[in-house]
Amino acid sequence: NDEAWRALAVPGAAEYYSSALKLSRDSGVQYLIALHRLSDLSATGDAGSRTQQLAEGLASEAAIRVIRRQAEREAPLTADALQLSSTERALITELAQGEALWRVGERGFRVRHLIADAEWKLVQTDEGMGSRRPLAVGGAAV
Repeated sequence: NDEAWRALAVPGAAEYYSSALKLSRDSGVQYLIALHRLSDLSATGDAGSRTQQLAEGLASEAAIRVIRRQAEREAPLTADALQLSSTERALITELAQGEALWRVGERGFRVRHLIADAEWKLVQTDEGMGSRRPLAVGGAAV
């Protein structure tokens, strides 16, 4: 689920994902939840609500976590929520494009992702983002 913060705000979705992740070994299903930053999970419900607590708990339940570069202001929350070491906490603010910290259980690995030429068009979204026209107040394209 890409942009999971949005889906998790839908009533019942956080409960579903929480239950599904806990039962995934039995069902043989793998779940992939993508977020830009962990602080996005706070947008899933009112502060302290059950929905917000369930959504924030998903990060701790994941067996494998792939963490791309984080802004300095996001690093403390990410490090605390994912129980990163001080070395990993420093690393996530310095990762280069194409690198990630992979946490597999309690072990961390700095990984350089290699992308084949044929795959590049599938993953390169920067150009598409730049070609979008900004929205004016009220949602009309400028």
